[in-house]
Amino acid sequence: MTQKKRCPTCKSLQTIKWGKRENKQRFKCKDCGQLFTSNNKSVSDSNKEIWFRNWVIGKDTFDKISVESGYSKSTLQRYFSKMLSKAPILEFSSTDEIYLVIDGTYFLTIFVWWFIETFI
Repeated sequence: MTQKKRCPTCKSLQTIKWGKRENKQRFKCKDCGQLFTSNNKSVSDSNKEIWFRNWVIGKDTFDKISVESGYSKSTLQRYFSKMLSKAPILEFSSTDEIYLVIDGTYFLTIFVWWFIETFI
């Protein structure tokens, strides 16, 4: 199975091969017409971030993302594990006491959360 290339402009996976330039495979997006090369690391990283977001927030399964991306489930699990290990660590250095209120909700497929700090 070949991996679908995501358009760097509109993020569509509706792309087709469009010749070679300087020995690199070119692609054309069927949706917006953008031409791009396959060796664009930022596009690959962007795809991984989109699939990761769809897995975490959109609740897509590894099976669904595997079909969409062309990557195996084990490869996706390895990518996502690396992304989870790089999660930001929150540190609190103030000696003041605070109340931290956290709330969140789903709007269709998007989870929105917010917090409020209140100093005592």
